[in-house]
Amino acid sequence: ELPIDFDHLSMEAKKPGDGIAAGWLKRVELRADGDELWGEVEWTPRAAEQIRNREYRFVSPSFVKDYTDK
Repeated sequence: ELPIDFDHLSMEAKKPGDGIAAGWLKRVELRADGDELWGEVEWTPRAAEQIRNREYRFVSPSFVKDYTDK
């Protein structure tokens, strides 16, 4: 599982709570001959409510190319 956070705060957390999970990426797969990346997300109750209220509407993915875990 990979976390999905609010507003990219986990990338440069400055205080406790920055980067709190909005959901968890459960499955990822390539589709359309590798041109599309699809994922199944399990939203937290708080994030699900904010999505229903249209406070958040889009996902803004980010990643580090060639990242190596310390």
